Amino acid sequence: MANLLKSRVQLRRMFTGTTTEQEEQEALSAKDQTFVEQLRKTIKSHIPDANYSVEDLGEEMGLSRVQLYRKVKALTGYTVVDLLRKARLARAKRLLETTDKNISEVAYEVGFSTPSYFAKRFKEEYGVKPGELQ
Repeated sequence: MANLLKSRVQLRRMFTGTTTEQEEQEALSAKDQTFVEQLRKTIKSHIPDANYSVEDLGEEMGLSRVQLYRKVKALTGYTVVDLLRKARLARAKRLLETTDKNISEVAYEVGFSTPSYFAKRFKEEYGVKPGELQ
């Protein structure tokens, strides 16, 4: 049980960008490492696509939507939709901190369909408005 909790914490850190590759490798079995790496690469490659769905991700990963939800929830404690959103928000945060793009440009670039929804989710995730990072 302790190992499961530890691996969930480390996976959460990994998907929000606050862990190292070495810490990831220590937390998971070889099969889980492969799955998580493939999941991360797939999510990362589709961040700009606002129409990318859980069904699309499941198809790309070779799992049904239900199987994908169960596996991701068991490994990370998050739903697939939450992971997609967290990946998008983490990328948006980096863009806001390192570029001169405005909030709307960043929102569209990371796959949010409206800047207002992006701002709402950003504030919920990080506790600050996106404009406060610029």
